Amino acid sequence: MLLTARWLPYASLALGLGLLAWLLQGLEVRQMWDGAIQTGWRVLLLIPLAFLWMIPNTKAWACSFKTPGASVPFSKLLTARIVGESLNDLLPSSSLGGEPVKALLLQPSVTFAEALSSVTVAKTTQTLSIVIFILGGMGLAAWQASLPPRLIPAAAGVVAMLGLGVIALAWGSSSGLLRSWAQISLRRWPNAEWLRSLMAHAFEMDACLAAFYRREKRRFIAATLWHLAGLVLGSIELYMIG
Repeated sequence: MLLTARWLPYASLALGLGLLAWLLQGLEVRQMWDGAIQTGWRVLLLIPLAFLWMIPNTKAWACSFKTPGASVPFSKLLTARIVGESLNDLLPSSSLGGEPVKALLLQPSVTFAEALSSVTVAKTTQTLSIVIFILGGMGLAAWQASLPPRLIPAAAGVVAMLGLGVIALAWGSSSGLLRSWAQISLRRWPNAEWLRSLMAHAFEMDACLAAFYRREKRRFIAATLWHLAGLVLGSIELYMIG
């Protein structure tokens, strides 16, 4: 397990470089150069901005642990996040692929259950920050310019869906849902050793999540604000591209 975690970043880097080389084969270098010239001096800021938004999101993840000051270096969190997000972008399973890898890469600094519970909290606060960001954008757009009538119901629907997603994530992660599923599965397959191991992880993860939501409300707010800062940096990146 530790050997796999140790080599996974290097394997991901090799895979990423291979995919980059494959993509560049289908592009015209001249067209890429012309596009960079049209963007102007702002093209020099795109790469730093594309990386900088990872920093507040990693700070948000650091606030999402049950144990304040968990013994995970920031550099390790940042590396795990980059690897996990890269897998999320590559795999058709979206976050189902990269999020467990983030937790895996934090071992042995913290247990897998605590790492995975922190990933769950971070995903919840990230979704909440998106809701706040959209609401702020709608308010700013309504103040600065009249919104098209058809846009308002669509935007309200997106916000409502995201809001329900936040509620579902928070309730599901703090109500012992994982433990209940593991118990039901174990009753169905009582001789499955891997289910017993999964049940132990589910119990520990439920305990971490319950402790966090009960005791660490300030850190929940801090994680949401850090994710919001990441969204602001991402919007600046889009402005530079435009």
